[in-house]
Amino acid sequence: MSSRSIITLGATFFAASILAIAGANITKTMHVSGNCKMCKKNIEKPLKSLDGIETASWDKDTKQLTVTFDPEQITEKKILETVAGAGYDSDSLRASDEVYSKLPKCCKYRDGGHGHE
Repeated sequence: MSSRSIITLGATFFAASILAIAGANITKTMHVSGNCKMCKKNIEKPLKSLDGIETASWDKDTKQLTVTFDPEQITEKKILETVAGAGYDSDSLRASDEVYSKLPKCCKYRDGGHGHE
């Protein structure tokens, strides 16, 4: 095998390895209750500080949280626990009443609160 073929083969293997690593992240969308822009900040901020989270975005109109993360660094369960710890319910995990009660009035989705724009 010529040195040029070895270099080409090595470069191809390296590029394939990089693509495999880059493809390790997954994106999940889940329902998370909330009302307003303050909810958006309260939901997204703690997630963005976690190792393994690439992006986290909550849409107040659809109540959908979209998270791109590395499942080798963080689990979906940990993401939902973090959301609940901030005071917000998802379809599979409810925030404690104690944490929920500390949310600003506009964020209290269980009580029919209405968000600020």
